[in-house]
Amino acid sequence: MARPMGVTFVAVLAFLAVVILILSSSVFFMGGPAHEQVGKESRVGQMLVNMGPKAGVMLLALAAIAAAIGVGLLKLQPWARVLAIIWFGLGLLSSAWGGYTALQTGHT
Repeated sequence: MARPMGVTFVAVLAFLAVVILILSSSVFFMGGPAHEQVGKESRVGQMLVNMGPKAGVMLLALAAIAAAIGVGLLKLQPWARVLAIIWFGLGLLSSAWGGYTALQTGHT
């Protein structure tokens, strides 16, 4: 069975998420001026700075999940399709909630 182009596209998005998550986790492992700047800008940023390497490990765990989804989609595994729907659905809800709260608090 040939893999649909849409499935390949979603797998590529999952691998793009892996790259972004790994790069983001490296910031938490490096520390330094990046931490100081992020911590000054918001309460959430300060919370993440305080988490330090723990946040980096969490982001690496999310990168592993995204990689598993990408590989599973390329191999046409049914569990990967379900996980991808959940993963991207949670991302969509998170983005919508972030936009809503930004509008409500005036942080646009």
